[in-house]
Formats: sequence, C-alpha cells, structure tokens
Amino acid sequence: MLNRILAQIKANGRANDYVVTERVKSGLEWYFIKADIDCARSVETTLFDVGVYVDSGDASGRKRGMCSLLLHPSAGDSEIRRAIDRAIETAAGMANPWYPLPEKSADMPLPV
Repeated sequence: MLNRILAQIKANGRANDYVVTERVKSGLEWYFIKADIDCARSVETTLFDVGVYVDSGDASGRKRGMCSLLLHPSAGDSEIRRAIDRAIETAAGMANPWYPLPEKSADMPLPV
C-alpha cells in the first residue's frame, strides 16, 4: 500500500514534498441488543495519513500549501489517485508563508 501511495504522488508530479505515516489502530467493539451484549470483538485497523506540500512563488515570496488525507488499505489505485490529486490541487490553492519540514534525525527509526 505504501508503494502504491508513493507511486501516485510521484505520478502526479506537482507535490514538492510529502509525508506518509502508517498507523495501526486497535480497539474493542461491543454490539448490544437492547440491554444485552450480543457480540464483542477486538479490531485492528491499519490507516495511512498522507500530507502533500505544494510550493509556489519566487525566492522573495515563497509560499507553501499543505493538505492532508486519510487512506484505508482497501482503497484501490484509482481511489488513491483521485484522493491525492484532490489533495495536491487543494494544497496548490493555499498561500501560507513557506516553512521547512523537520529533517530526519539519526536516532529516528526507519520504517520497516
């Protein structure tokens, strides 16, 4: 899934920077019928948080727009492409003062 997301960001070609975070969400679900528990189960869901950055302006007035989105692992390639295209278009329409993204430090773990 991560490779599919990165491929779509690169295929668009307009994002100057991006951040993709994979997170696993765990929880319990309880289903009731009136006052009685009908079913209880634990759930684990993997989600992908994507942030895309689009820069504009010249050296004297650089601007940066950012848009974030959430992707579920069941998303197909066309859904991923449409979501990323919309996010990049949204980010391109913003004109915030330019800011750098934090650099990866040596003690930061690499994604597996």
